[in-house]
Amino acid sequence: MGSRLRFAVRGLVLGVLVALPVSADAPRGQYANFLRTDQRIRDLKTKLVWERSVSPAPVAFAAADAVCGGDTRLPTLKELLTLVDEDPHEVYDIDRKKNVLKYIDQQAFGAQTPISTGYWTSSMASATQAFAVDFGSGETSLANLNDLRYVRCVRFVP
Repeated sequence: MGSRLRFAVRGLVLGVLVALPVSADAPRGQYANFLRTDQRIRDLKTKLVWERSVSPAPVAFAAADAVCGGDTRLPTLKELLTLVDEDPHEVYDIDRKKNVLKYIDQQAFGAQTPISTGYWTSSMASATQAFAVDFGSGETSLANLNDLRYVRCVRFVP
């Protein structure tokens, strides 16, 4: 086979591999098929559509809603807990310079989920605290509204 033809065939195979949908680690049927480049992912069970990326940096609670714009919003505690993975996976954390566990689906959200702080929810515990979810431990905690946490936005699509 000529070198031009081999290159064309190799390029065709690579193009097909990149365009194939990805399956998540979550229970079968939880997420709609998605491409690695998709910015949103649909949870078929909850009818929620999640932003795969998060806020570029942790923010105080007052700024969390502003991170979510347009048709997205800050998730409730119950909604954000649907992303906690019961089977964590180990990844290298460049900030900590060691392997750490992540309690979130690796294929769907793994690379886009820093775990140095928790994630805000819209669920308030009091006038000065809201619930947060930590994908480094899988735990829920109370956070003071001036604490800094990441934001992952969501929307409901019936």
